[in-house]
Amino acid sequence: MKSGCIKLEVFVYNDPGGDLYDSYQLPISTLYFLDDEFIEQVPITNNTTGFPPFAYIRDRMFAPLNTLVKKKELLDFYPLSRKNFGAVFVNMPVPNYDIRRELPDTCFNGYNYKRIRVASNEEYSVFYIHQTDTILPFSLGYQVEKDYGGILNRIDTYEIKNDRFISLRMYVSKGIPEMVYSSLKNYAHGSSGK
Repeated sequence: MKSGCIKLEVFVYNDPGGDLYDSYQLPISTLYFLDDEFIEQVPITNNTTGFPPFAYIRDRMFAPLNTLVKKKELLDFYPLSRKNFGAVFVNMPVPNYDIRRELPDTCFNGYNYKRIRVASNEEYSVFYIHQTDTILPFSLGYQVEKDYGGILNRIDTYEIKNDRFISLRMYVSKGIPEMVYSSLKNYAHGSSGK
């Protein structure tokens, strides 16, 4: 996919065996991409976080943005490893991935998913892989996607000790708002970094 939108959300169920209404949804990030460049829009519920609402990301570097602008401007870049808001980009191996087991395939929202599970004494996780030849410039788990030939769209984890269920979900769609597209084109040409 050359361009599009990736949304990341977390759903937390504090009492999965009882009161399913004891839950909440946390939007993490909306990543608009054009090739391998991103503008990330970070959801901010109030202005006390101190984090910028946007970030421009390319070549393992990011530039915090307070607004999207149509004119060219000089950006200050920092290593992506220093980014501590929105989607945090890490390439860590999945814990206990070597003892994973395949589960029967499943279908929801009109798509078929290959599933694997990783179990330990602390957690039980299920990974949902949409097998496709589509390649995205962002991944929830590169090794999983490489091994199973698809996009990892969802990770459901049951924390045994805390009796809590957490679902990390990634939604992908085509299309970019015009303002974001203009900003991506402007930032791609003429930005320098630190």
